[in-house]
Amino acid sequence: MIEMEEVGLIDERGFSLVEVVATVAILSFLIFAICTFMSTSSNLYKESSLEIDLQQEAQTTMNQLNDMLLSANKFKVSYKNHGLANEVAVMFSQATEEIDTKVSYCIIWMKERGKLYFIKNDDTFTFAGTESEITNLCNSVTDEANLMAEYINSMLIDQSVDKQAISITISFHIRDDHYEMTKQIKFRNQQE
Repeated sequence: MIEMEEVGLIDERGFSLVEVVATVAILSFLIFAICTFMSTSSNLYKESSLEIDLQQEAQTTMNQLNDMLLSANKFKVSYKNHGLANEVAVMFSQATEEIDTKVSYCIIWMKERGKLYFIKNDDTFTFAGTESEITNLCNSVTDEANLMAEYINSMLIDQSVDKQAISITISFHIRDDHYEMTKQIKFRNQQE
């Protein structure tokens, strides 16, 4: 009897079922590993990017506050609902800019919104720090026109050490990231 192999009737060009299943399993494992790696990398990038954005927001905010308050002739801090969830802190600063032009800044932190706003006024603006003035200022600010910073969880303004200097501590918070920054600002001009 002639064997089929000798005649060449057996075709060995295909893959067996075991080979196909093994190949699919290996490829599935590789695809799963690649997807897991890409997902982890993407999440790490988002987290580090968020942390950097938060630190940049803090640094920019402190630099802006420094620029606004450095040449102040008058400085006043007032609070409304101090220590409560709807706390508001207002820093009022009046300074002389170039060519003896006076300008007033109101810097308003609203704890409930987690935002810091500023209003620039002319030299005729005065601020006594009453609750009605604070309420009027809060009602006049908008995110589009007056937003200075977001994600502010807490703000501490300390002028107890020296009348010629203040210490501002701002705590920024977004999701699980927390960043706190403190800056000492020494006024150039004598306080009135």
